[in-house]
Amino acid sequence: MHPSPNWHLLGLVRFFLAMVVLGTHFAYFTADRSWWITLTHDLGGKAAVLGFLLVSGYSIAASLAAMPKGFYRRRLLRIYPLYISAVLLTLTVELWSHGHVDAYDRHFEALGWKATVGNVFLLQTFVVKPMAFNTPLWSLAVEVFFYLCAPLFVKLPARWLLAIVAVSMACFMLPQHEDWGTAYWVLSKLNALRYMWAWLLGFMLWHHRDQRLALITLGCSVVVLFHEHTPERLSIVTYLIAAISVMVARQVPKTWLQLPGVGFLGDVSYPLYLFHYPVLIGAYFDGIRSTPALLGWVVGVTVIALFTIDHGLKRLWLAPLLSRPRQA
Repeated sequence: MHPSPNWHLLGLVRFFLAMVVLGTHFAYFTADRSWWITLTHDLGGKAAVLGFLLVSGYSIAASLAAMPKGFYRRRLLRIYPLYISAVLLTLTVELWSHGHVDAYDRHFEALGWKATVGNVFLLQTFVVKPMAFNTPLWSLAVEVFFYLCAPLFVKLPARWLLAIVAVSMACFMLPQHEDWGTAYWVLSKLNALRYMWAWLLGFMLWHHRDQRLALITLGCSVVVLFHEHTPERLSIVTYLIAAISVMVARQVPKTWLQLPGVGFLGDVSYPLYLFHYPVLIGAYFDGIRSTPALLGWVVGVTVIALFTIDHGLKRLWLAPLLSRPRQA
């Protein structure tokens, strides 16, 4: 019987990672280089995604262990209502701006209806590209693919999982070369394979309290330190914060961090990740340039989405609907 982890700690880590991603993207829309924008940029957006995957793998392993029945229904309710709302908001911003926005440090060009339809069905990075007005959505498709594989991973022995981690890590480290053939292109571009190692390490850390596994997880920080996609000088710090938090989540007393608002920060991290990009693009297109105003729009839309969709629509209508027993 596994002791329950400190979910408040992991919720705070998710909020920290979401703020890193927000700060990384904030620099596209303003010349302001306030300390928090500079700091979050240096902490590395891709390293934050690796941290999200570590925490996700750990959380999914815990969910499956606690209640295997209804796993996919719970994941659908957790992910999709807010996700599809973010897709619809992104589409609205694309249509409103006629698919073209020139921001301070980035040009945004909508990819068309095929990309939108593919993103609705979580096919980005597999069949289509993520919506250009919400590129962070790429990681959701990868994560959902890992959810689908999770019941299979439970049945595999640890040595097989470590072999998959090794293959995934090797693909993650491959340099990008468009002219090295189709097989190489697939191995070096398929994000579901390239990022699986981080998710699987989190998944295994729930099941195996093994010192060697902990050392492997910490050792992967060397890859983050030198990889071309995590060049920011503090990327390794972001990865290590997530990795160490996952490893000590069972040791931190449950009474710690039980402060007002801590649970809310964990809850708001997911919609913050989903909504910040199209909100920033839309606000910039509307002529908003100041950092406080841009940040206010992101916070406002995120909180509204959390309460209306996650706390309202999902809990009051969708969850009871999907929980009803089927008629014979």
